[in-house]
Amino acid sequence: MVGEIHSFGYVSRSRIPADAATEEIARLVEQAARANTDGAITGALIYTGEHLAGVVEGPAERIAMIKARLARDDRHGRIVEFDSRCKPARSFGRWRLAYAGHATFIAKLVRRIHDAVSEPGDEEGLLHMMRSL
Repeated sequence: MVGEIHSFGYVSRSRIPADAATEEIARLVEQAARANTDGAITGALIYTGEHLAGVVEGPAERIAMIKARLARDDRHGRIVEFDSRCKPARSFGRWRLAYAGHATFIAKLVRRIHDAVSEPGDEEGLLHMMRSL
């Protein structure tokens, strides 16, 4: 369907060394912002120290490219997809990539999703928190 937005949510084990995290996350956010200057891709990122959680949205072919790029990115280990859907409108339309800093407050929720021991509502809870960045 023309104009349909595809959304992809994931959690990965961070392979970013703790002593390099601030600089490396800043680089990741800058790379995403630069790659998304045309506005086709929007989304949000959470870094807990142990995991990265992200949601990206845009045209299906661009989302497929991002999935492939994530699979090759050394900063991400064991990527778990927790959300994939088509929707009529964006949730992150204001953001090329929203990022609000190191998020330890949500680490347990992100870990449960990554380790496949999530509780009912965890995935929607994470998406809701990301939308509020």
